[in-house]
Amino acid sequence: MGSRVYDKLRVLEMVLRQVDDPEQKTPVRQVVLLWSEIQEGNYRYMCFIKDDSLIVKIVIHEFLYATVIFTPSE
Repeated sequence: MGSRVYDKLRVLEMVLRQVDDPEQKTPVRQVVLLWSEIQEGNYRYMCFIKDDSLIVKIVIHEFLYATVIFTPSE
């Protein structure tokens, strides 16, 4: 992933309110990763960690799509 992934990382901070009780507020944080475009229109990828697994999504020529999941060995 490298340190360049942090340029593509965004954190959204939202406050949710119930319709029937607007005074009740729930803060929510959501991490959003942007695609890293290596060759415009040819190749892009995205990496993130979920449940102790590294997930890499790749798109080549908007035709070939792949998801690779690396899980820790036990």
